[in-house]
Order: sequence, then structure tokens, then C-alpha cells
Amino acid sequence: MSKLSRYKDVGWYAASGLLFYLLLGFSSILPGGAVKAADVRLLVPAYAYPTGNSTMWPSLIQAAGTLKEGIGVILNPNSGPGAQVDANYSHVVTDFRNAGGRVYGYVPTTYGQRNLNDVKQDVERYYNFYPGLVDGIFFDEMANDLSRTGYYQQLHNHVKSHPGDALVIGNPGTSYLNDASQGASGYTPADYAASADVLVAFEDDEAAYRNDDRAPDWNPGGPEHVGHIVHTTGGQWDGNLLQLALDRGAGWVYFTNDVEPNPYDQIPPYWEQEVAAVASARGTPVPLPAAFPLFLTGFGLLTGLKRLFRGKVRGDG
Repeated sequence: MSKLSRYKDVGWYAASGLLFYLLLGFSSILPGGAVKAADVRLLVPAYAYPTGNSTMWPSLIQAAGTLKEGIGVILNPNSGPGAQVDANYSHVVTDFRNAGGRVYGYVPTTYGQRNLNDVKQDVERYYNFYPGLVDGIFFDEMANDLSRTGYYQQLHNHVKSHPGDALVIGNPGTSYLNDASQGASGYTPADYAASADVLVAFEDDEAAYRNDDRAPDWNPGGPEHVGHIVHTTGGQWDGNLLQLALDRGAGWVYFTNDVEPNPYDQIPPYWEQEVAAVASARGTPVPLPAAFPLFLTGFGLLTGLKRLFRGKVRGDG
């Protein structure tokens, strides 16, 4: 074979591999299935202190670089904001938000029994301790009872008085809705749904999640208003769990193999796969370095096809 012929072959292989890579890269920016780009985001309870050997916050910051607004973290310095600013949290939250992520301050409500002014004070501390870094509040231990709806309406309005997104996320952790007042409170399921921008309709382990197919007792109005948080999964990424969440109308999700009593103090071993799956569902392009193996795949496949074709033309097959 002449040098010119060899150069032509090498050029054909390279060009073909590049074409295959570009085609696959293009396909990676398209939304997965019928899921719209804005319909799914990660909502990660980041309950690991950002020092020492913990890989949680570095992993979250890296993921924010890929997903941007497609990932939010629940900031929880001390079962709430604590009594003063924590410089370690300031540092990682700044890096996370600069990478494109969103931050929601954790505030417990003791199922609507905690003093309302104390809850509001926690809200103020987040905005004062971490100015410009808080995008809303995550109200944990939310009562799933219509009779407590007025309590959460007041909290909703209080958060909304702050600048920025001021997103309100409530966590009843269930899709069930009760009414201890038996109608006397006057509140409706629609009122309950409107007391938060997002309601976490499930928080439990994988076994319970697979057996729980009950739709919310209120009208969510769209996946952007529904969250599912699933812990104690297997140690390997299972894309069926994400698809199950999407099928059930969740637009905010998180899956981890971490277990009780604190299933949110470390990142799951399949974290990169989880991020990639959400990125694919959102239609996020595959970064060039991560997608480079596609080039090698295309190069090898098309090289084989050309050899097969040449063999057929020569009568080798």
C-alpha cells in the first residue's frame, strides 16, 4: 500500500470516528424520553460538615458545574442555621452557588407545633448569615394536615418577603393529606398545595418507594412542584428509580444508598451516574472530556465496518 493510500485510510477513519462522536454528542443534548429540560432537578440534603475527609461538598460543587440550576442543596449547619455564621459553610456554599447550583436553608417546624416566631427567626438567620447565597427555605417536619395550613401560609409569605427566588420547599414526606379539624378549619387541598412552591411527597427508603404508588391527595399542578427523596437504595445506580420518579410526576429527586439515622451525610457511590442520568433527562450536553470515549467508540466501529466493506468488495467474504 502506498503512503498516500495509507494517509487516506487514516483520514477516513478519523473523519468517520469524529462524525460518529458528533452524532452521539448531538443525541446527548436531547431530552430523555418525554421529560422536558426543566422538569427534573436534584434536591440534595447536604448534611455532612464541609471539612475533613468528607467528599460530599466537593462532589456537589462539581455536579453544579454540570447541572447548574438543575441541582439544589439543603443547607443544614446545625439542625437549622445555628447561632452564628459558619465560615466553612460560607466557603463551600459560595463555591457551589458560583458553579451554578441553588441553596435552600433547612428549618424544622415540628409538624406545625414549633413556635412560629422561632421558625421565622431561623429564616432570618439564613438570609443574614449567608447574604446573597440563599435561594429559599426548606421547611422540614411539615404537617400533612389541613388544620395546620394557616401556619405554613404565614411561613410561605415570610420567605417570599425576601429578595431573589425565595423558593419555599415543604417536606411532609408523604402524599397523604389529613384533616384533624374535619373541615372546621376551612382550608382545602388547594390551599395546602399553595402553602409551598415545592412539596416533598415522598421521603423514605427504596423498599417503601417501590411499593408506594399513591398520587398526592392534592393537585401538584406540575412536576416542578413535587419532590421525591429516596434513601437506603442498593449500592449500584438503578435508572429505573429515576424513571419511576418521573412517571409519578416528581420534578425534584434524590437517591442515595446512605442509611438511617442520618442518610444524608455522605454522597452515594453511584453519584456520578445519578448526575449523568439527571443531566440526560434535562438535555444537558455531555462535556467534551467526558464524551471523548464516544470518539474512540466511533473510530473502532467505523474502522471495522470499512474493513468489512473492503473485504466484501474484494471478494474476501
